Amino acid sequence: MEQRDAFVADTLKNEKNVGKVVASYRQGYKFEQFDLVLPKNSKVSKPLENELLIETSRLKIKFSIDFQGMGTVLPYSFEKFYLNHKNHREFSELQINIHTTVRFKAKSFLSRKGWEYFEWVDSFNNELIERFSEKRFFEKINWNTMSSAIIIAENMTKLNKENLEEVEIIDSDEK
Repeated sequence: MEQRDAFVADTLKNEKNVGKVVASYRQGYKFEQFDLVLPKNSKVSKPLENELLIETSRLKIKFSIDFQGMGTVLPYSFEKFYLNHKNHREFSELQINIHTTVRFKAKSFLSRKGWEYFEWVDSFNNELIERFSEKRFFEKINWNTMSSAIIIAENMTKLNKENLEEVEIIDSDEK
């Protein structure tokens, strides 16, 4: 938390914290604590501002964040019906890419033992995909089906309005 600019002021206060901060929000920024148990003698470093490197006896995993301030396009009516934003200009959709690179050290293939301690690599990568993949998110909320239902509901509403207007015109002609 103390490495995130938005939260530095909070970490410098002389107040004693009761317990551990697990989540914090400030001016649109979010901090969320997570625990990651690594194999013995693992090293975690930050080679570049946008990178995190985990080095173990058998492999190196590099996570890099690619944020260039570019926009993304969300599916039809997602902002209106899922996010409840009526005015599209109130917010911006931005694209953030997370790249994971795993490199195994050559000597790691010489031993058959101890690989069970590295099964977390697959599960951790799967968790990243679950939490951060735009495609996976839309699959999880079943957006294709929901957007079809929204289109049908909108069309039915239009038809009902047209039918009501037609009925009103006929009624006024009869008077």
